[in-house]
Amino acid sequence: MYQKITLSHDRQKAFNDRIDQANVTRDGIIKLWKDAYESFWQTPRTHSDKAISITDLQATIDQNQVEIGRMLSDAGEFLTFVMTSYPEAFGDDDSLVPPRYLAYPYDYVGTAGADLTLTGLKPEWEN
Repeated sequence: MYQKITLSHDRQKAFNDRIDQANVTRDGIIKLWKDAYESFWQTPRTHSDKAISITDLQATIDQNQVEIGRMLSDAGEFLTFVMTSYPEAFGDDDSLVPPRYLAYPYDYVGTAGADLTLTGLKPEWEN
């Protein structure tokens, strides 16, 4: 037979536990997004000697401009959601989401989904 126990409910502790869980969830969502961003672009800053060259990345983009455009559009919409939901996570280089994540790591011409052409890696994404 199971023994009954008496619990005391501490409202402050319960509230703080929920806050802690919300913060863990926020950090996890942002980490997943940053990991996907870094995995897609594979810059020298994030992948060191395993970084993808601009030539190879451009070839990947050229294989299917429309699908890449959809992916980049979805990523932008998700970023807008995260920025709206967790504005405190954005700020300077020491914040959870540094400013360099708010744009493509490459300079480019054209439009994602149509004629996106990378022209050079931005300095903040170099090794």
